[in-house]
Amino acid sequence: MLFHSLASQEFLWAGGALSGVAIHLTLFIRGEWHVHAPEIICAYGALVAVSTLAGILYEASIIGQALACHLLGPAEVTVFLPEAPDVMTSRHSNCVKAEFYDLI
Repeated sequence: MLFHSLASQEFLWAGGALSGVAIHLTLFIRGEWHVHAPEIICAYGALVAVSTLAGILYEASIIGQALACHLLGPAEVTVFLPEAPDVMTSRHSNCVKAEFYDLI
């Protein structure tokens, strides 16, 4: 797990460095960008804020879905045939209980 996180951090660092060089060679090398530094910083801050908010909303939706499924999920077995319990619990039944039922 530690190796995976180190590898992903190195990948992010390399991707950031390559994108920085690419944007310098294609965009920032032309014109006077130092004049627009405040606008660039504000745009970057807005981008970070929006992506952070999107991540929080995504996590909240996943948690909400998990809670909704847990709260709305069935907690009991519905039997439509009155003779079903007798058939399931008779000596000649092929039905078996799971092993964890003996632990309860």
